[in-house]
Amino acid sequence: MQMQGFTGKTVVITGAGRGLGAAFAVVLADLGAEVIMTGRNTEQVTTAAEAIGLRTGKRPQTIVFDLADPGQVTLTAKKMRDEMAKIDILINNGAQWLPGRMDEHDAYAIVSTISSGVTGTLLFTRGLIKPLEASGAGDILNIISISGLPNVPLHGESIAFHAAKHGQTGMTEGLRQELKGRPIRVSAL
Repeated sequence: MQMQGFTGKTVVITGAGRGLGAAFAVVLADLGAEVIMTGRNTEQVTTAAEAIGLRTGKRPQTIVFDLADPGQVTLTAKKMRDEMAKIDILINNGAQWLPGRMDEHDAYAIVSTISSGVTGTLLFTRGLIKPLEASGAGDILNIISISGLPNVPLHGESIAFHAAKHGQTGMTEGLRQELKGRPIRVSAL
């Protein structure tokens, strides 16, 4: 089956080194998109990009940074904004997974989990608004998961991860409101 509409589109995916992010990268590259894969683990992002390159004949660009580090996020988004005329789709999939009970984790793990999911994702999105708007029909897709829905019980994830996903739910709604009337659609999955 061949889907039209992604050839020539530039898609940025956070958390693209494995799991759902890597799956998005494979499918979108197969459909002809120019994929930019980001993640915090150089080996995972590079390996996934190489596999896509072997599969499609065109290796996606990779950018390594940590969503939990506001400085790295801000510098990466600025560099991308300065170098890219347009971005058609931003898939905010990156989030630091943290399983278990809150008393099993130190303060750093808790802060990193919430920071990567909420602060880092919001800063990265904010930094890419200009090239998303320049596409004329930009899309922001936030991958929230079931953990971001109201009244959903914990399923092995930590309270920090659960809180981060709820923060992404609020962020999605806030982006919808703030970007209303601009050529950027905001949605969540």
